[in-house]
Amino acid sequence: MYIYKNKFKELLYDANRQEVLYTMFETTQELNERLHRQQVMKAAKALFKQPVRCMIVDFRRFLFVNAPDTQLWMIEHIVPLYRQAGLQKIAVIMPQEFFTGLSIEQLIEDANKIPDLPYLQAFFADADEARVWLYGKASEPASETPLL
Repeated sequence: MYIYKNKFKELLYDANRQEVLYTMFETTQELNERLHRQQVMKAAKALFKQPVRCMIVDFRRFLFVNAPDTQLWMIEHIVPLYRQAGLQKIAVIMPQEFFTGLSIEQLIEDANKIPDLPYLQAFFADADEARVWLYGKASEPASETPLL
């Protein structure tokens, strides 16, 4: 079931696993800082529509580079929402593009420095690795839409 979807991203919810698959699209290259922040906030608020234990964020097609001030904004505004939503684990599938990947890595490393961060985060090359970390074994993706 989709809990959020637009031309930049989609969030697909799997009730059995209490998992959100957060997938970015190539259209993210059209974003500016203001629109990106709006989109991130809307997606974070969508997590409150159902119980969420873990999230896979697929950045492989993400083409927007977060500016340093947006990275700080996300730590100040989005991390608390993830805490409130009850997330326990976030698996991040990294993009191939160097600068995009670097900005994501910096954001997550900064978030991991937050005292008492209520969830674990880790980087992965693909969904299979991510699901092994999340569940202790490889599992099939949600039936509605496979990871590409």
